[in-house]
Amino acid sequence: DGRLLQVEYGMQASKRGGPVAAFKTPNDDAILLAVSSPRNGGAIASSDKVHRIGEHIFMAISGLSGDGRFIAQHLRYFCQRHKLEYGEAPTVEEVAKEAADVQHFSTRRAGARPLGCTTIIFGADSTPSRKIGKKRLFRTDPGGIVEECVFAAAGRNEDDMLDELDKLHGKTKDELDSSGAKQRVSLWAQFVRAVLKKTTTEHTHEGNDQQDQSERDIGVDEGIDFWVMTTRAETDELLVRRVEAVTERNL
Repeated sequence: DGRLLQVEYGMQASKRGGPVAAFKTPNDDAILLAVSSPRNGGAIASSDKVHRIGEHIFMAISGLSGDGRFIAQHLRYFCQRHKLEYGEAPTVEEVAKEAADVQHFSTRRAGARPLGCTTIIFGADSTPSRKIGKKRLFRTDPGGIVEECVFAAAGRNEDDMLDELDKLHGKTKDELDSSGAKQRVSLWAQFVRAVLKKTTTEHTHEGNDQQDQSERDIGVDEGIDFWVMTTRAETDELLVRRVEAVTERNL
């Protein structure tokens, strides 16, 4: 019936990973990333989920960490080669399409298997004047599909997260337009973090035995790791920071 079972297995592996949610604010003030990460002795370990690809480009993954590291390493080499050959860094879209090409190639290469992770790639393009351009957000899946997004989600309870982010985007846009940039980012960040916490908590308390086993395999004792990409207005410098508490002061 046209189904590619190996690709479906890769999709299932990515959907069993820890939840990841990303959101681009309507005013292009920031890109917000919330990652559900297992706690290790009280600290949140997220090194396997968020990767720096280039100067202005980052990648978050949900699914098999080893496959995510493989894609990240390939994309770093791609960025270096692009800069050597063309004298400029690739755009966020070019990096996202390269990630999708890697995932698609693994589905048709003899002796290979589909990569079991979904990537969320976000960053800002550089302009000819070396200023920071528009922030962009992409999502790729194990089948090689790439799409540009206003918001994206991956991992456990992905569909519920997308529904909540869709409601958030439509409900609060007009309410925040009149606020200052830092205040808007702070409020958006709190909303996105609440979405991830809500959907993760609901999934944890479901009574299905199969889901409980999946959670035991991955680890239920999770915290929320939060990343914010903003532009400093005074210097047009791109700032990417990991914040413990989402407040206007921290942004």
